[in-house]
Amino acid sequence: MHRTWLLGVSLALAACADSPPDETTAPVDRPKPSPYEPTVETNEDSQLTVEQANAALPALLAQIVATDPEGIRDRFDALMVHADATCPPTTVSDIEGGTLTRWEAYGEGCTSADGTRFQGEVRYTAAETIEDGVPVVGWALDSLEFEVRTPSGDFMRGALSLGATTQERPDGLVIDTMAIRSQLEADATTAGDNPWLTGALNGEVALLAGRQGPGRLLQIRAVVKPGGGDAAVTATELDDVQLDNVSCPEGGLSGSVAMRDAVGGWHDVFFGTEDAPNCTACGELDFHGEAMGQLCLSSAQRTQLLTWETTPW
Repeated sequence: MHRTWLLGVSLALAACADSPPDETTAPVDRPKPSPYEPTVETNEDSQLTVEQANAALPALLAQIVATDPEGIRDRFDALMVHADATCPPTTVSDIEGGTLTRWEAYGEGCTSADGTRFQGEVRYTAAETIEDGVPVVGWALDSLEFEVRTPSGDFMRGALSLGATTQERPDGLVIDTMAIRSQLEADATTAGDNPWLTGALNGEVALLAGRQGPGRLLQIRAVVKPGGGDAAVTATELDDVQLDNVSCPEGGLSGSVAMRDAVGGWHDVFFGTEDAPNCTACGELDFHGEAMGQLCLSSAQRTQLLTWETTPW
């Protein structure tokens, strides 16, 4: 039964990977230094210790799993209450299984009756489709560039592609997906403690969460950069990282992780394959072919990541 559950989730993930919608395309490239930052040269010596890597990885995974796409959408919606009948100009159209709401205010944008400025273009899609005879309910919020700013100074601006889906299958398997590609700014009130809005995190994440009875599974692909310039790990790539409590009692881990240090050097660790997950959740951290020590997720850290009732976020 457990292996059947794991196979079902794996097949669902493979189907999503074959033809992902635009708003949930998983990242494929490692992050490059920003053109607004000083040029980064790879140093011959590692500037990252294995202790720093062991502290950074579980903290990043916890941030990613707690992304809360609905929370980000709700904060955007809270600013949209300042719109009026003419600003921003908005259209609603029918699409397969749902609706597409779109507003656009190019150039200088427009100002609503209460003095809120809207600029850019935003699309919101809500739809229900059928996959393998089972409904999939989803939504997406997309913008290449936008800004909403109220007279009191509340604002959100930047680029965003955000979406989530839910599918409940007859056998009790529930699959939730979340994807975000974000480079956002917001005032302190709007941002709250959300790392994607405070500037603590930006980049791309695609996450699948599966649950059936007590079984839990996470699969993550990501390329993310933390905000600020003093972090020991300045970027992280997660390549098909999978964590579940079905393959191993304390949580099996597979996939690979790459971490970039402060001077641009990449450090890699391979935990195992989906067919042969690592029950110790440990792998050798490698820098230019040199073993640096074990990078691990503890049993407690794995349990925390795999403990949720409806969704991880």
